[in-house]
Parts: sequence; structure tokens; C-alpha cells
Amino acid sequence: MNAFNPITTMQKLEAVGMDRRQAETLADELHHATTELVTKDELTKALDAQANTLTLRIGGMVAAMLALAVTLSKIFS
Repeated sequence: MNAFNPITTMQKLEAVGMDRRQAETLADELHHATTELVTKDELTKALDAQANTLTLRIGGMVAAMLALAVTLSKIFS
């Protein structure tokens, strides 16, 4: 949930003397910056999923190399 309110922020900036266009731009940029944040749980899940993917890829490569080694040993023995 995003608790940042760009309208309120813009109004506060205007109240302390900032130009309206500058206040709108800054509030909009702050809003975009806060909507891109992730929670620790989301990050942990994403990293776990990436680790699982890498584990499967590495396992596949090891299995392929083992199969190649067995095949080559049969060919050259």
C-alpha cells in the first residue's frame, strides 16, 4: 500500500513558497519513486525464484557434461 499522497505534498510545497509547476513536478517524481519500492518479502521471493532457476540451469549443465564425458569415454575406450 502506498501512503504517499502527491496532492498533499504539492499543496505543502506551495504553502512554503514553491512555484506551483515546481511543486507539481517534484510531487509527481516523488510519487513515481515511491511506487517502485518493494517489500522485503517480495524481494526475498524474487531472489529465491532466481536462485531456483539458476540451480536448475547449473544442474542441467552438470548432467549434460556428465553425459558427454560418459559418451566420450565409451567412444575412446
